[in-house]
Amino acid sequence: MKHCTLSLSAMMMIMSLCGITNAADKVKPKEFKIPDLPVVAHRGFSYEYPENTVAAATGAINAKAEGCEFDVYISRDGVVFVMHDGTFNRTTNVKAEIVDGKPKPVRLNELSFDEIRRLDAGSWKDAKFAGEKIPTLDEMLAALKQSECWPVIEIKQAGFEQQVIDAVKKAKLEDRTVIIAFSKDVVKTIRKLAPTIPVAWLWGDKWEKSDAELVEFLVAAANEIDTNLLDLAHTHMNANVVKGLNDAGITVWCWTVNDPARMAVLRKAGVISITTDRPDMARANSE
Repeated sequence: MKHCTLSLSAMMMIMSLCGITNAADKVKPKEFKIPDLPVVAHRGFSYEYPENTVAAATGAINAKAEGCEFDVYISRDGVVFVMHDGTFNRTTNVKAEIVDGKPKPVRLNELSFDEIRRLDAGSWKDAKFAGEKIPTLDEMLAALKQSECWPVIEIKQAGFEQQVIDAVKKAKLEDRTVIIAFSKDVVKTIRKLAPTIPVAWLWGDKWEKSDAELVEFLVAAANEIDTNLLDLAHTHMNANVVKGLNDAGITVWCWTVNDPARMAVLRKAGVISITTDRPDMARANSE
């Protein structure tokens, strides 16, 4: 009897080392349907246009991207705007106070709607985009609604998830919008507030352990936050990791990939959606 117990333990260890996924480690199906978005334009068609603007969204549409990713923050007076950095210094003509010889960061939540509206979000990219405004979430959704391109909204900070959902519903886009976030708390909140809207956890931290341990970590995270869609840094992905996640019931998206050869490798590995600055290139690569 003792011999049998030891044999069973040894067998379980071998199964674990071989990467066999225990049923308890699988992620259950969710209420939302994961869309087929092979190409997602990163901050719009940000290679050619000023990022996170209506012009960039229009560029993504024209490049035939299935999705347009953009980032949102909230202003001082409670308006949701499209912006990546959370500060205006890099992508606008904001006048910043100079402290110790450097421009002091001007944060989005420090300015009001009217103050943000006066900023130029296009000239930094090219003079031909002078006068391009920082769009509100409502404006970005309106631009994408006229096409088949899905909004992929990255919520950059917690606390206004309900406003994002309300805007999506107001635009009648709740059946073709994806929400993503690096914050587990934001993902959990979206799952509670809008269980039928697809939501992905973004992750790309440094990882020095094995592929098997990475799969285990990501499956546990997906179970914790109640989603079966992960949007991961492509540098961590290979065929073994993607297969391990797929076997556990997780769909894998990747960011941000601009090399056609790498795109092809990821697609062959089973990644179903690639976020890229070059939707034109990715579109040709996916066909």
